[in-house]
Amino acid sequence: GSGAEKAAAKWIEGRFLESGLKAWKEDFASPEDGSVSAELKTGGISWRVWPIQFSPVGRARGPLVFLGNEEEADRREVAAGSVGILMPMADLFTRQALLRKLEKAGLAAVIVVSPLNDNVNTKIVRDPTLARMPVVTLTYAEALHLKNQEGKEATVQVHGEITHMGI
Repeated sequence: GSGAEKAAAKWIEGRFLESGLKAWKEDFASPEDGSVSAELKTGGISWRVWPIQFSPVGRARGPLVFLGNEEEADRREVAAGSVGILMPMADLFTRQALLRKLEKAGLAAVIVVSPLNDNVNTKIVRDPTLARMPVVTLTYAEALHLKNQEGKEATVQVHGEITHMGI
């Protein structure tokens, strides 16, 4: 886990020991989120975006396409190498399955629109099985303007410490 998670585990262990309880640590496989920041650029404009939890670290470039919601995106023929904008409306498992399908189809990156006007939800997808497709989010208010960039070249970059989740 992260440094913060390790510090939290040490703190919890200390509280157990102070209380006279036995404490031990057990290692187990767990996904690790290595993303720390993200960038999106289209037509000379830099957009405020955040990496989705467990997004693969990396850079992708391609034409910006509007995917619609999960049901619409699932029916749409998506050009490999494009950068999609997804308006989420379905449950988490449906979103995760769709993103795995889009990654397999060759989509370069996905921008998931947070459903709140001025806030973002970086856990709106959180799929640790994605291997190469960067996934970012932005506010609904920003997405309204981003839609006008459809067809233009988009560059998405997720910065971080690791390049894959290694589950």
